[in-house]
Amino acid sequence: MNTIRPSPSFQVEPGFRPEHRKSVAHGYWRAFSRKLRYPLGPQAKAIDFLERVMNPSHAISAVSQDGAFLGVAGFKTPDSAFVAGDYGDLLATYEWVSAALRGLLIRVLDRDCTPGTLLMDGISSSLTRAGKALARYCCTRSKSAPDQCSF
Repeated sequence: MNTIRPSPSFQVEPGFRPEHRKSVAHGYWRAFSRKLRYPLGPQAKAIDFLERVMNPSHAISAVSQDGAFLGVAGFKTPDSAFVAGDYGDLLATYEWVSAALRGLLIRVLDRDCTPGTLLMDGISSSLTRAGKALARYCCTRSKSAPDQCSF
């Protein structure tokens, strides 16, 4: 796997490793559960849904030198998003009435992404020192190109 930016304590990689999918979903839920508790909760169902719909082609992740997952930064483009589910994915996790209501709530939270724009879809990191360094790095990098990233 290509390393985007090496560091003594972690490396940043395109996407996320298949073995980290569950950790990515847990981290995303931990970071955004207050915002997503109504459209996606309870926690177990939300994490199942997130695991199903996370798109590694719209993310970068940080991995420690020993291969442990440290964090992820997801983004949205006009073509797709880091969290890119549809009604069928909601139906696979929730019963049909619940899926319909949740779809409406999610639509309210969704933001369109115009051509030529890279929209941050979420940053989450472990609570370790390296995870916090990743979060600082991602925020710093996105602020350095405000015309290409938006929170």
